Amino acid sequence: IIASGIGSKDWILRDGVSSPLETVRQMNAARKIFDLSSSPVENQAKALAEILRSSQLSATDTKKKFVIYSGPPGGGKGEVWKFFSNKYGDIATKFVLFHTRSIRPGEIQNENYYFRSPEHLEKLKAEGKIITTLVNNQPQGLALVTFEDIYIDPVTGKQQTATVRGLDQVFAGDKVEVLEG
Repeated sequence: IIASGIGSKDWILRDGVSSPLETVRQMNAARKIFDLSSSPVENQAKALAEILRSSQLSATDTKKKFVIYSGPPGGGKGEVWKFFSNKYGDIATKFVLFHTRSIRPGEIQNENYYFRSPEHLEKLKAEGKIITTLVNNQPQGLALVTFEDIYIDPVTGKQQTATVRGLDQVFAGDKVEVLEG
């Protein structure tokens, strides 16, 4: 688990191998790569890449690793991910969650989140396709299986279809799977 927010220098790394002291060493090493002349987003992305590359991923049995990247709502996680994936897409891909809040400027449907109505999430949950929870008093969902989702787009009001990647695909492949939360 890796957690951070824009402007934060507090990183949490749990890779199942490191001792608390080793984790502190890894965090300190990541902090040393910050280039103070760069934007905070670039600093965050560089630090995240360094942590992933130095966290002994080969010490675990799974073919694909699952990472949580977290920060406060509206804190800039999306911008950090955009920079990170453009520069370091060779080591990570994003696992997209369902969300019921309104789409913010610059966000892309089915890329930042699967933006859906609360009723749609309840339908998918009843079908056993997702699990849900409240985050900041808003329903969010995580796909358990990969499926074709037919939904009403909250922006256009038109029926759309999207392929939703589920947890059944998380451990396939050679990249780290990042869950932004």
